[in-house]
Amino acid sequence: MLPGLDVIALLLIYPLMGASLVQETGIGVTLHESPWSYGQSSSPVVVTLGAGQGSPLWVNKKLIQSEDLESEITKIRESEDGSLMTSVVLRSDVAVSSRAEKEVMHRILKLGLDCKLLGKPVEMGVK
Repeated sequence: MLPGLDVIALLLIYPLMGASLVQETGIGVTLHESPWSYGQSSSPVVVTLGAGQGSPLWVNKKLIQSEDLESEITKIRESEDGSLMTSVVLRSDVAVSSRAEKEVMHRILKLGLDCKLLGKPVEMGVK
């Protein structure tokens, strides 16, 4: 009976804790599927490019204007130890054009940072 109560307690606690275990990055986007996997970066800045009117742009959890991208990343690097921050993870919605993605990536690369496009993992099966 005691193991059953433990399971019930876990089922009741998990929904309460689940939201705090997810990294918040501004807005939810539908990511592109990708078979590639890269290692984690230390202290990355998360840039989210959303679909919709004007392609909303988020840096970490903050909604910014497109023209403020470089200054916002620079501000984050200056507020923390900038030498540790070497990369940016770009989350882009599938509805965003590749031209808009490339423009944002180019602007990030000009800052001297690595830019990694985040994708949804897809399982590779052998046929």
